[in-house]
Amino acid sequence: MKINALVLSLFVSFSAFGQLSDAEWQLLQEVAQARETNLAKISSWQGQAVVERKRGDTEGNYKTHTYEQAYFASDNSSKSKRWIVKVHNADYIHDAAPFYAGTWDDRDNPETYASILSENHRYQFNPSTLHPDGSWTNQLVIQERTSLHPNSGRERFEPFYFLNDRRGNAVNHFVKIWKDEEKRKSYPLGSQTVTRQEDIVTWNRQYPGGQTSQYEFDLSKGGNLVRFVLDKSQEKVEVEWTLDADAQVWLPYTYERKLHTTSRGKELFRGEKVTFLKSNINDVLDEKDFQMERIGVQPGTQVADYVTGIVYKYGAPETAKEFYYSKKDNRWTTD
Repeated sequence: MKINALVLSLFVSFSAFGQLSDAEWQLLQEVAQARETNLAKISSWQGQAVVERKRGDTEGNYKTHTYEQAYFASDNSSKSKRWIVKVHNADYIHDAAPFYAGTWDDRDNPETYASILSENHRYQFNPSTLHPDGSWTNQLVIQERTSLHPNSGRERFEPFYFLNDRRGNAVNHFVKIWKDEEKRKSYPLGSQTVTRQEDIVTWNRQYPGGQTSQYEFDLSKGGNLVRFVLDKSQEKVEVEWTLDADAQVWLPYTYERKLHTTSRGKELFRGEKVTFLKSNINDVLDEKDFQMERIGVQPGTQVADYVTGIVYKYGAPETAKEFYYSKKDNRWTTD
């Protein structure tokens, strides 16, 4: 049954413990279920995106300004992911339009980050690694997957992060907590309200110390977040999404995050905007899609395996040597 918000608007007074009314609780469950249903329709996701990052002050004076071009692939059944990210300094970019047309342009010799994630390991390929002796080599580094930070950054492109963000997952996490009476007792609920207008469900939360957050979910678009605002002392975060439907699955077209902070009386700004140029959903991906060659690794590439503690040349296991961390020299060595 669809609720017409022009007739009904839910705004219920709350106790100091953040007690939800039945109507509010029902709305949060509806959002969480819609999000789970949307995610369950995605078995694989691959495509291309552009990321623009800015860091500076609110007057437009940027210390860093970059454009990143990303190719990515993610397969849920094998828990495998792959991405290649090329980072371009905006100082060398006179016209960013070709990026948004899907054109790759290496005229400014961009930094390149490429990785493959398997269920247990991360394979990070650095096409140009500078060593202390001044030499450059291509190097593949193997580490435990658990050592990887879950968020995205310039060395990583995780499409599901831009769909869910940890903020979007908050509602599903909250619903699980709320269903467990014992966990609910120790959960810092704070003060909160849930309202609905048309298809937009707004969840407002206030915590001790004055911090507030506002989530806006669109039930007509898979229950996904379309806006989030976090306001706390000397910091404000604003995130907005635009969404497109692909084969009945809602995906982000743009994700834009703005962070405003105050330091020593000066207002600082950090921005990130992701534009998905191409998204292919539920293509069949197999082992070949996650082989090292797909991120540029070639025979002879140096491999540093921090899981087994050996170094070798890719394709030449007979070159394997043990290596260890030297506290004296503050580096890994085979000496």
